[in-house]
Amino acid sequence: MKSEAEINSIITDFSAIIEKTKPLIHKNTDSYNYLQNYLYFMHYLLFSFTESIIILYRENKFHAASVLLRSVVEGHINIVYHQLGDTNKKLALSAKESADSRLTVINKLGELIRKYSNLESQDPRALLSKKYLEDIRQDVNKQRQGILNGNDIAEKDKALNMEEKARKCDEENKNIEKGHFERMYTVIYRYLSPVAHLNIESINTIIRTDGNKAYKFDEGTIGKTCVVDAIGICVAYIKDLYENNLIEGKIHDEVLSLEKKLGEVYSDFKS
Repeated sequence: MKSEAEINSIITDFSAIIEKTKPLIHKNTDSYNYLQNYLYFMHYLLFSFTESIIILYRENKFHAASVLLRSVVEGHINIVYHQLGDTNKKLALSAKESADSRLTVINKLGELIRKYSNLESQDPRALLSKKYLEDIRQDVNKQRQGILNGNDIAEKDKALNMEEKARKCDEENKNIEKGHFERMYTVIYRYLSPVAHLNIESINTIIRTDGNKAYKFDEGTIGKTCVVDAIGICVAYIKDLYENNLIEGKIHDEVLSLEKKLGEVYSDFKS
């Protein structure tokens, strides 16, 4: 495994690339197609989460960093999945799924104030107000209907779950090692699930014994892989920005150089 100095060198290179990359991303979203808009809005989340992972890594807060890494992996699988095949249909199905999820939450909130009248607010601007919830429901239903009317999807069509998306990424992307995304889903996304949800299983990730039946809390040892995985995902995403014309010109040499350096680190992790 690479030394702390080498990992810190990767972080330094990545931070410099991000500072150069952000101003280069075109902000005129009116001219973007569906995919370009999606990639444009995702850049903030992906960069922000990865920068936060770096901060946590430097503070040795590896469990908290791994929760963010799980989200970055989820974003990475989604980003790759939406670029392959019928991009517009995939994005439309994801938008429909998002609207359905929002309606579910709105309905649950309505059920909550019907069950517990003491929680209902008379302020029409408040979340637990019947008027507020009805107004939001109408807005979301309107958006949802617009998605159905404006795209080649039917009411019965459903978006894939995360595991299915990872499988599709492996099937449709011929430029990666076989099983790359399913491995990422299983080894990172699913493996880190207990820590993200803080359930009983998560206790096993933080408890250690000293041999005398005394317990101590441990921040784990995945710090290096965590930060390198997140940076690797971001570097791949920066290349997506170039390939989808959100950044003009050829990919900067610094990006390719860091990609090569990351490849050397990944080979260490696999050995």
